[in-house]
Amino acid sequence: MAPVPDFPSFPAEDHFVITINRDFGSLGRPIARRLAQLLGVEFYDRDIVEATAKRLNKPISVISDAEEQKASGFFRMLFPLGRTTAPHQKTLFETQAAFIQQVASTQSCIVVGRCADYVLRDHPNAMNVFIYAPY
Repeated sequence: MAPVPDFPSFPAEDHFVITINRDFGSLGRPIARRLAQLLGVEFYDRDIVEATAKRLNKPISVISDAEEQKASGFFRMLFPLGRTTAPHQKTLFETQAAFIQQVASTQSCIVVGRCADYVLRDHPNAMNVFIYAPY
């Protein structure tokens, strides 16, 4: 394994957050997990789905299925939280956004997907990364 580079340390009051969005097959999730290990911060991905399910008092499978019922092509852009009703999508987004904002305000972390770059667009110490790979 390659040596771990020295990363800057941040004072406790200067929480940072790295948002990682990725293309399918780009290994974005493993990259995010490893970066979190190197930086010694929490990594949030499926935890957001679990927290959303808990806050909405619904089974994790219902929230997960709603996220994964995506259309292809143009409709994927219109329905990033699945093809459920608009009020249901709004509730999912608002609940996930509240969780992401809460986490980012209390600790340094890495958040994968879930529009975190948009949700944290006003966070003073946010870095947004997009990972892609060729076919």
